[in-house]
Amino acid sequence: MANDMTTNGSGPDEPVIDTELLVAVHRFSNEAFSVAKDYVGGKNSEDAKQRAREMEGRVPAFGAQAQAAAPAIRADLNRALSDARLDLSYVLSDGRRPSSTRLYSFQSQPEEP
Repeated sequence: MANDMTTNGSGPDEPVIDTELLVAVHRFSNEAFSVAKDYVGGKNSEDAKQRAREMEGRVPAFGAQAQAAAPAIRADLNRALSDARLDLSYVLSDGRRPSSTRLYSFQSQPEEP
């Protein structure tokens, strides 16, 4: 599958952005968040841990790709990966490691009746 490379600006000096990588990293991060929400929600914690273990192995490759990405999106990629790492680590440590701020916010919301 070829990378979807586009420019953000109108000139030839504008950075080339790998939108496929951007989407893949955010999907991965959202999936990690979903696993963490399932874990804290009490939905089959062993299944959540297994999914987190499987996902954790993909983090280094995404990290390497983020470091090689255009500077214009590198910070965004690193934030998304940082959240994913924290969420996966939280699940794999049985909640004994710090969570991402998004998971903390999710846990802080009052339960609906």
